[in-house]
Amino acid sequence: MGRLLMDCETLVTPDQGQQLLVLTPADAETRERLELLRVLGIEEFPTGATGTPVR
Repeated sequence: MGRLLMDCETLVTPDQGQQLLVLTPADAETRERLELLRVLGIEEFPTGATGTPVR
């Protein structure tokens, strides 16, 4: 699939005791690749004899 180009924003609490990283796609190609991953993530694949998903 290749690399995903992401923008990153860090949000911190006032005492800087906690951080939240917000990652968003930096370009249209990355958005499309993430959408493909989202769709593939819910796909079910037939299992082999051992019960392990076949890919």
